[in-house]
Amino acid sequence: MGFTSSQIEAIHSRGSNVLVSASAGSGKTGVLKERVIEMLKAGEFIDELVVLTFTEAAAAEMKSRIVNDIYELKLTKQIERIDNAIISTFDAFTLRLVKEYHYLLGLDSNIGINDQVIISSRKKQLIKDVLKKYYLAKNPDFLRFFKMYFSKSDHWLEESVYSIGEAFRKRPDYFSLIENYDSFYLNEIFLESKADDYIESIKDQIRRNYLLFDKYFNNEANLVDLEYQNYLNEVNRIIVDLLEKSGDDFLSELVSISFPSKPRNKDTDKPKIIEQINKLKKDFDTLFASNKKELISNFRMSSFSVKILLEIVSEYLKRFESIKKEEKLFSFEDIMFYAIELFEKFEDVRFKFKNQIKEILIDEYQDTNDLQDRFISLIANENVFMVGDVKQSIYRFRNANPKNFMRIYDEYLNKGSGKAIFLQENFRSNKYVLESINKIFKQIMTTEVGGVDYEGKQVLISGYNNDSLLHQKNAFITKLYDFEKVKEVYQDLEKANVEAKIVAKDIVARLSRNELIYDLKKQAFRSLEYKDITILVSQKTDFNIYLEELSKYNIPVELYDDKPFFAGDEIRFIFEMIRLIYCFKDEEYLKQNFKSSLFGVARSFVYEIKDEEIITFLVKENVLSISDLNVLNNYESLKAIYEDIQDIIANFWDFPNGDIIEAIYKRLRIYSRLASLENPFESEKKIDFFLMKVKSLKEFEFKDLILYLEDIIEDSSYDIEYKEKKTDINAIKLMSMHKSKGLQFPLVYLIGLYKQFHNPENKSPFIFSKDLGILTKSYLDGFYPNFMQKLLFNEVDKEDLSEKLRLLYVAMTRAVNELVMVLDYKEDIDEFKTIKSFSILLHQTLKFDESDLFDFKVDDFELEEKKLEETNKVIKLNRFSFAKEEVKRVSYSKKINDLLDDETIRLLESGSEYHKYLEMVDFNNVGESIVTYPNFVRLAIEELVGSSLFKGLKNPKYYKEYEFYEETNEGVFRGVIDLLIIDDLKIIALDYKLKNIEDSAYKRQLLGYYNYLRTKTDKPVQLFLYSLTNRVLKEIVL
Repeated sequence: MGFTSSQIEAIHSRGSNVLVSASAGSGKTGVLKERVIEMLKAGEFIDELVVLTFTEAAAAEMKSRIVNDIYELKLTKQIERIDNAIISTFDAFTLRLVKEYHYLLGLDSNIGINDQVIISSRKKQLIKDVLKKYYLAKNPDFLRFFKMYFSKSDHWLEESVYSIGEAFRKRPDYFSLIENYDSFYLNEIFLESKADDYIESIKDQIRRNYLLFDKYFNNEANLVDLEYQNYLNEVNRIIVDLLEKSGDDFLSELVSISFPSKPRNKDTDKPKIIEQINKLKKDFDTLFASNKKELISNFRMSSFSVKILLEIVSEYLKRFESIKKEEKLFSFEDIMFYAIELFEKFEDVRFKFKNQIKEILIDEYQDTNDLQDRFISLIANENVFMVGDVKQSIYRFRNANPKNFMRIYDEYLNKGSGKAIFLQENFRSNKYVLESINKIFKQIMTTEVGGVDYEGKQVLISGYNNDSLLHQKNAFITKLYDFEKVKEVYQDLEKANVEAKIVAKDIVARLSRNELIYDLKKQAFRSLEYKDITILVSQKTDFNIYLEELSKYNIPVELYDDKPFFAGDEIRFIFEMIRLIYCFKDEEYLKQNFKSSLFGVARSFVYEIKDEEIITFLVKENVLSISDLNVLNNYESLKAIYEDIQDIIANFWDFPNGDIIEAIYKRLRIYSRLASLENPFESEKKIDFFLMKVKSLKEFEFKDLILYLEDIIEDSSYDIEYKEKKTDINAIKLMSMHKSKGLQFPLVYLIGLYKQFHNPENKSPFIFSKDLGILTKSYLDGFYPNFMQKLLFNEVDKEDLSEKLRLLYVAMTRAVNELVMVLDYKEDIDEFKTIKSFSILLHQTLKFDESDLFDFKVDDFELEEKKLEETNKVIKLNRFSFAKEEVKRVSYSKKINDLLDDETIRLLESGSEYHKYLEMVDFNNVGESIVTYPNFVRLAIEELVGSSLFKGLKNPKYYKEYEFYEETNEGVFRGVIDLLIIDDLKIIALDYKLKNIEDSAYKRQLLGYYNYLRTKTDKPVQLFLYSLTNRVLKEIVL
C-alpha cells in the first residue's frame, strides 16, 4: 500500500521545523523512517542526521529498519557511515556528546552512569549531614521551622528536602532559580497575576456548572408552575450577576452570595449548581480573605517556612554538586545537564553541531521533558522534525511534559513559526471501532481537558477502503451487567470476579465456534487464538482475581506485571544467603541479622526445611557470637547450611563479590533447583542478571553489597532495573493500559473500569511547582491553606483527568478487529461532580438501557465444585461417656507458624511483639503514630487505612485487641478481635494475618466473632481478614 497525501507531505516537507501530529495507528514511525531514506537518496549522509527515540528497543528497531533499507537500495556511500550514525535515545546521544567533550566540562573521558540506588542513598546521606549541621547550630529560625512541621519525626523533613531538591533538578536552570527565587516567585506582579488566575479558576468552575444549569433551566418540562419558575429565574439572575463581576468585586459577591429558598411543597429538586457554588464559597472561606490583597498577604505567611527549606535544599544540592564528579555519581539527568552546559557555555561547539546536523528527527515528542526540550532548542536550526500525538501522552509520572508538544503545535498551527502536518488515517483498527472511539472522545476531550479539541483533523478515520475485509466486525461491544442483581444471587462475588467470568465465558464461546479474525500481516482471515486476545485494566490490584477466574475455564494467561526485582523467590534467597554468610564474618551484624537471614535461607526452595524445625532452633539456641554458629551442626536439617557457608568462605572470601556469588550458585546447584519454581526459565535469567549487576559494582566490598541490597529492600522507591522478556506463547495477555502503549491486539477487553482513579497523595508538607514555586500552608496562630495551593491543586486535578482521558484513548486504540468493554449497568452519574472513574466517563457519553443488559450466571461446573466443597466435612462420631463434666476452653483462633518477613523473624523471641506495633496505632491520627515504625509495618497500615473500607466509615470508634468470652453448649469460647470498629451504621471485626488469608480455619474463627457480636447488637456485622505481608484486605461472607 502506498503513502497517503498527508504522509507524503510529512516525508518530503523541507525548509522549516515540522511537527507531525500523528493519531493512533497512522504509521508515524514508518513515515519517520521513510523521511530518513528519502534524505539519504537525495544526497544527505546518515551520520549528518540525528534520530532520537525514547526507548532502546525503539531505537534498535528504527536503526534496523533504516539499515535494511540502505542495503536493499544499495546506498553504498551510506554503508561505511552507519557506525557513526546517531540513531539512539536522548540518553545515549547526550552521553556520547559529554564523553567527546569531557575535557571542556572538566570530566573524565570514561564518564558513565552510576547505579540509581547508590546515587539516591548518597543524596539521602548528604541530607542527613546537612540537617545535622542545622540541629547542632540551634538556629532559632530553624528550630521554630522544625517545631512547626516536623517536631515528632525528622523523616518528613528529610523527604521534603529530597523531593524538593529532585523537583528543582528537573529544571535546566535550577541553581539560578534557587538563587533568584524571590524575583521568580515572590514578586508582586507575579503574585497578582496568580491571584487573578485563581479568581478566574473559580469563575471557570461556576461557568461549567452554569452551562449544565442553563440546559436544565431552559427545559420547559422543569417549569412546573409560576412559583417554581420565578424561583429558577431568581437563581439564574444571581449566578449571571456573579459571573459578570471580576477581581475583588467577584470575590466580594461570592463571599456574600445567598440563594432564595426553594418553594415548599413542590415535587422538585433544588438546582445542584447552588450546592456547587456554596461548596466553592465554603472552600474560599478557608483562605480567610475577601480580596486580592488579602489573598497575597496570607500567602506570604508561608514565606518564612519556604525560605528555611530553600536554604537547606540549596546547601544540600551544592554539596551534591561538589562531590558528584569525585564520587562519579552521574545519572542520565546529570549527563543531560552537562550536554546543555556544553552548548550554553561553548558557542563554537554549539554552532558546529547546528551547522553539521542536517536534521534532527524525534519520535514521540509528546513524551519529552523540559530538559530534553531545552537541549533540542540549543542546536535547532530550522531543521527539527517532530512526530507525536498529545492524545497519547500518558507518562507525566516520568516527567513527560505534553505542554511542550501543545506549545509547538499552537505556534506552528496558528502563528506560522513552523509547519504542522496531520496524520489522521488509521491503519490499525476496524472502522466501526474507530467510529465508536470518535463518538466518545468528541464529547469529552478538549484543549483544556485532554490537550486538544477532538474534532476536525484530530478525529480518527480509517486508512482502508470501505470494502476492506478488516471492516467485518460491528461497533465495539459493551457487556453490561447489573451488579446489584448479581450480588442478590451470588453474595460472595465481587465486581472483579464477575467481570473476569464474563470475559472468560466470552473467550470460550468465541473459540468454541472457531471465530475468525482478519490478520493485518497476512491480509487474510484465520481462526482466533488465545494469543490474539488481550485484557487491559487501569489498575493491577485485581490481577490475582482475574488469574483465578480465568484458570477455572482453563484459559492460559501471560501476565505483564512489572513486579519488584526482589519479589521473586530466587533473588530473595540469594539476598538472605549473602546476609547469612556475612553473619559468619561479622559478630555485630550476626547479633542483629542472624535469625531473620537463617529463617529466610532455611525455609527457601533450596533447603526446604520445615518452619517448625527452624523455629525450634531459633527459640532453643541463643546464637550471639560467631563461635556459637557451630551449634547448627547439632541439627541434621541445618547442618548442610553450615557446611555450605564454611566452604564458600574458606575458598572464596578474598575474591571479588561476583566470584562469591558464582560460588554460591555452584555450591548450591542453584540452576537445577530453579526447576521447582513457577517460571524456572525467567528465574534463571534473573539470577544471571543479578550476577552481572554484582560484577558491575566493582568498588563494593562485601559489606557494601549488603548495605546496597538492604537499601533496596527497605525503601520501596528503589529497585534493580530489570525487564522480563516475554516469549511468543499461545496465551491471552493480561496487562495494564499503560503497558499496552505502542502495541496492537486483534481482540481487546477492557475491564475494571469501575475502579476509582488512583492519584497518589503527596504527604509531604511542601510541594514544588515549576510554575508557582515551593508551596506549603500559611501559618498564623495555626496552619491554613492559601490561594497558591488551591491554584496548584486545581491544575493538578485537571492534568490528572486529562491524562486519564488520554490513557483511555490509548487503551481503546489498541484494538484491531474488536473492542469489548465490561461495565456495571448502574453508575452514579452526576454531571456536576468530579469524574472519578472510566465507568462514569463512559456512562456519561454512551446511553444504555435495560435491553443492553447481559444475563449473568455462574456456570454449572462452578456450582458443582461448591457443592462438593460444602459436603466435604469431617464426620463426627458421638460416644457415650460417664466421665465427670469438664469445662472445655476453646479459642477462636488458628495457630500460625508462617513467619515470612525479616522484621517478623527478629520479633520471634518476644512472641506477640509484632502485634504490639498494631496495638499502638492511633487510628484517629495514623500518619503521625506510625512514622517511626519499621517500613513493612508502616506500609501495611497505610494501605489498610487507605482502603475503601476505612474511607467509608462514619464516626468510627476503634477497639484494639478486643477480648471476649462466650459460654456455649460446646464449652467456654475465648476470642480476641485484633481490631473492632463501631461506626454509625455497622460493626466491623478485622483480624490481621501475616500472609495467608485463604485458610478455611479462619472462617470458623470469624464465625465465632460473628456469633458473639450478633448477640450484642442489632447493627450489621462485617468480617475482614488483612494480610500484612501481601497487603490484601478480604471480606469474609459467611
